[in-house]
Amino acid sequence: MAFDFRMELSKMTPRISKGGKIYVFCAFGWWEHVCRMYKYAFDISIDDYIDGFIDNDKAKHGSVFHGKQVYA
Repeated sequence: MAFDFRMELSKMTPRISKGGKIYVFCAFGWWEHVCRMYKYAFDISIDDYIDGFIDNDKAKHGSVFHGKQVYA
């Protein structure tokens, strides 16, 4: 059986299983490490499971990071 990040996250946050969106705080280089970790451990692209990024750097607002929108 393949690893399903959304299902695993819904164990901690039940709204995810009901269609809740997943946003990651901080569109920065550490996300590269997270992506590599999930690719190595579970052979998935974690980017496919998230809906966007939230960052308090105004220069990033409205930009795209890892193919996802960055919000304020």
